[in-house]
Amino acid sequence: MNNKKMWVFAGTIVVILCLNHIFGWSSYISNMDNLAFLKQAVENNLPYAIAIYMLLTIAGCAFLALPGVTFAIFAGLLFGPVLGTICCSAATTIGAVLAFAAGRFFFKRRCQANGNKEQIFK
Repeated sequence: MNNKKMWVFAGTIVVILCLNHIFGWSSYISNMDNLAFLKQAVENNLPYAIAIYMLLTIAGCAFLALPGVTFAIFAGLLFGPVLGTICCSAATTIGAVLAFAAGRFFFKRRCQANGNKEQIFK
């Protein structure tokens, strides 16, 4: 059972890396023109900009393990201090919950001791 979970985890990572190579998602992070695009999206359609920010932040926290302070600064630049704090807090909390759930599912080990199953975290 543990080998199956590791293969699923490894397959997920490979799929994400292949999609990044095909669609060039990592180039969006390094391009400063995207910040101007997002500021314009905030002015034109605030719910759309919040949804994009939340999805990127959740993915960054859960799958890429990026530090939350980068998302906080980005939220402050885009939405201002009040709305940025609310959006950042919500998105990083959801991302942390997903990262914890993925860790519990993929990296949980079980062993048998005295006929009982014990969970060992290493």
